[in-house]
Amino acid sequence: MIDLRWALQLLCAVALLAGRARADAVELSDGRILQGKVLEATADGIRMALENGTEVFVPIEFVAPNSYSSYRRAALADGDLAGRLALADYCLTEGLLAEAAALVRQVGAADPSQAPEVERFLRRIDEREADLALQRAREARVAGEHEEALELVKKVLIEHEDTPAAQGAEAELDEIVARLEEERKKAV
Repeated sequence: MIDLRWALQLLCAVALLAGRARADAVELSDGRILQGKVLEATADGIRMALENGTEVFVPIEFVAPNSYSSYRRAALADGDLAGRLALADYCLTEGLLAEAAALVRQVGAADPSQAPEVERFLRRIDEREADLALQRAREARVAGEHEEALELVKKVLIEHEDTPAAQGAEAELDEIVARLEEERKKAV
């Protein structure tokens, strides 16, 4: 026969875990996590009810970009193309390039008349990706990681050849090649 006390403890544990499983976790820009229920995600930030019942509003600048974008995306209405473009712009600014591209492509698929805007946006994403790769290449070269720097510069020159960063990549390539030649001479 089932012990009534054991069954009651099990039921309480399941109820407690179920409540926690439904809780949202919003990561703040300083790494802390707020647990509770997201009530609203707007262009200004996130309003949520904490586990203790307190309702708070967290401005966008205090929410980690990945956390904000996922809750904001979920809050967008299906036909809210302007909201998607605004969120894509936020994602682009925060370096969430794949998410920005996905949002822009959703706009293009929903409204073909937006094709010119979608193309301009995708161009901005491509330029940002090239800039980030060139920046990582420069950091790698300065750190003495010339092979890694070389691969990143090649990526910019091949995948992003039509961006302003490609010109910078050519100059960076000359510097990397000079450093690699110096290393090889020293090794001989």
